Amino acid sequence: MIPEGFATLYAFLGLVAPGLLFQFLRERARPALEETAFREASRVAITSLVFTTASIWILALVSRALPGALIDLSEWIRLQSVYVGNHLWLVAWSVLAEVGLACLIAWLVAAALAKWFDDSGGRYSKTSVWHLAFSASKPDGKAAWVEVRLADDSKAWGYIHYFTTDLSLEKRELSLKGPGLAVQPKGGDLKELDRTYLVIPGPEIRRIGVSFKDTPC
Repeated sequence: MIPEGFATLYAFLGLVAPGLLFQFLRERARPALEETAFREASRVAITSLVFTTASIWILALVSRALPGALIDLSEWIRLQSVYVGNHLWLVAWSVLAEVGLACLIAWLVAAALAKWFDDSGGRYSKTSVWHLAFSASKPDGKAAWVEVRLADDSKAWGYIHYFTTDLSLEKRELSLKGPGLAVQPKGGDLKELDRTYLVIPGPEIRRIGVSFKDTPC
């Protein structure tokens, strides 16, 4: 038999999995809620309970139509560990089927909510917009070329060399490289730079324009 500690762990993960999946899918269609850890955990637990209960009812109907395909829930409750010992693989299969069905119901409900109530037409992401614009959306064989407008209304141009995304804007940095690395002071002329990189602190950045060009040699 499975040790009690492992069985408890797997049972816990199986119970919370539908709620976690549902919340993950919902956060792809709308912004995540700002709430305490307790409220977030409670929301996951409640949604998991709803989907798990629905899947148990469905499987109970299936077991009545197909005797022996799934566990006899009343016998499991009555005999407990004795029933598990005598029907270990059937119990494992039934639990797996229940968790899978609960996750499927969670996915269907999330998809229905996204279709009927989320009319934004797009998706939200916790990933930095810098990453999405500079890297994730970059076509194959292309490199991100940017125009950066700074706080003093000067501008800088160059290929993206390096950027930080896991920090606040006050601590971020953006590094540009050539060929074509250039700057233009406010009211001045454009000047190409012969240096290797140009590092711009995040607080100085006011706007970034992005285009994609052939990868420089």
